[in-house]
Amino acid sequence: AGLGNYVEALVRKAEAEFN
Repeated sequence: AGLGNYVEALVRKAEAEFN
């Protein structure tokens, strides 16, 4: 449950670090 939100959080963090 909430796995999609967990993955989305990782993606957002990755985008923030690459920018």
